[in-house]
Amino acid sequence: MKVQLNFGAKGHKSSQLIILAAHKKKDKVLFTGWPSNYQDAFNKMTNAKNFKASMGEVFYFALPSGITVAAMGLGESPTLENLRNQIAGFYKSVKEKYEDM
Repeated sequence: MKVQLNFGAKGHKSSQLIILAAHKKKDKVLFTGWPSNYQDAFNKMTNAKNFKASMGEVFYFALPSGITVAAMGLGESPTLENLRNQIAGFYKSVKEKYEDM
């Protein structure tokens, strides 16, 4: 599997899995740095209200273009170590399912 780390990347292929981090502050989910069209697609999902951005929680949704997005919860006090651990565990669980991430 090819893994790319792009900040602010545009023009993804439909075969890619896009991972976006979300965290929470008190009871509010924060989508810091998400492109507006990704937030719009997420908010249109009926079950999006069930996503609490808890540590280790993952919520999958599709963009109108067919690209799959995984919202990865980092909890209330995310650290770089939390992010590293979550991405490593997530990678192991999806590495056979996607050709590009």
